[in-house]
Amino acid sequence: MKKKSWIVLLMIFSLIAAMLTGCEKSPEEAETTIDPEMTGFEDFMMRTFEGDQYLIVYGSQGSEVDTIWLINYAEYLDSILNFQEEGQLMIQSDVDVTEEDLEEKHIILLGNPETNSLFAQVNERLPIQVIDSRVEIPDAGWTIGEETATFTYLIPNPLNPNNYLWVIGATNSDHFSSLRFMTMNLKRDEYLIKVDERTRYSGTFSKSSMGWTISHLEARATIGEFEFAGNEHFVIHYSPVDQQTKEKMADILQTREAVYQKITDRLGFEPDNRIDIDIYMTEAIMEHYVGRDDDFLAGISYEIHKQGQEDPGYREKIAKVFLGSLGVPLDRMILDGLTLALAVEEEATISEIVDTDEYLPLSYLTGPLIDRSFDPEIVKGELQSFFQYVIETYGIDKAIALYQANGTMGVEEALQQVYEKDLFILEGEWMKGITNE
Repeated sequence: MKKKSWIVLLMIFSLIAAMLTGCEKSPEEAETTIDPEMTGFEDFMMRTFEGDQYLIVYGSQGSEVDTIWLINYAEYLDSILNFQEEGQLMIQSDVDVTEEDLEEKHIILLGNPETNSLFAQVNERLPIQVIDSRVEIPDAGWTIGEETATFTYLIPNPLNPNNYLWVIGATNSDHFSSLRFMTMNLKRDEYLIKVDERTRYSGTFSKSSMGWTISHLEARATIGEFEFAGNEHFVIHYSPVDQQTKEKMADILQTREAVYQKITDRLGFEPDNRIDIDIYMTEAIMEHYVGRDDDFLAGISYEIHKQGQEDPGYREKIAKVFLGSLGVPLDRMILDGLTLALAVEEEATISEIVDTDEYLPLSYLTGPLIDRSFDPEIVKGELQSFFQYVIETYGIDKAIALYQANGTMGVEEALQQVYEKDLFILEGEWMKGITNE
């Protein structure tokens, strides 16, 4: 009897010991405690501004075009942040990331698990996951099945919670080209999941020392209870309290229809669907609904009519929707230049600056983002004038071919393919014509 009691007692002690061991955290888990001073984007921006290093990690596991677009977006993002000292490494492929990088730097992760090996490594530890081309929010029990979804959010890095991980991507690599036109209201939201131009989810994380989670998913309307009017080519949405827009609707439709017909005549085609125009009464109202998004790829134009005054850029916005049906180029100068050449009726006059220090060589305007320190009126005038020259000299078909070629290759390679000339030669021809006027 005593022997059996001893055996039972030993079994109980063994069971308790096993339970206690199971309750202990592994060294890896013990290190996941998150500093309460990590609060989100404002803290991240302040840390990088004050000297913390960040590394933008693009995926290299997809197609060649996938990688080209992720590198392009990495360069675009780095141009915006622009916090680090010259010479510091800021962009790197997923296969080149080291343990030292993860230990010392904030990581900006681009792509999805199929195209980025680091994304695949950390995916199951993220509050917003990508599984089988679907967005999964495990804590909220939500699945978003559309393959059009893009997303952005910032959390403490699960691989090193002392630093941040900023995730930006798309469920399907076909939508990598739209990442640079997606924005989030950082004053209100900490994550954004954009399913399409009319469906988006955003909000804040539930924060604890163990992780940031989403317990409830909230959909946000993009136009509210707007009224609408339209014709064969446009559907215009506007606020029911915007009486001035309502009273001017016939004129608004007429002026936009005139632009539509002129661009159709020049390009020789029109969009497959009607163009949606959302009219907001102020910039703040627009930002409340759609941030600073540019959804021309989805066939939408956002206009701001302050105190009844129509948006001065409506012609360019319509032209961009036309061009968006052809895709989007890697270089901003191609998108903006061709848009201006199609939309602006007046000839650009830049002869007075060509021989001055104000003139910007066109090579300065290449890349995914044009330097925001440049005078926007000079940039606009140069691009409009140059592309008007290119169209008048070589024809609209070649300009369209350049636009499409720049969707998969750099601007210099695209120019050589279409015109068999580089940017320097074409710029010289254009400037010669200006100085001889």
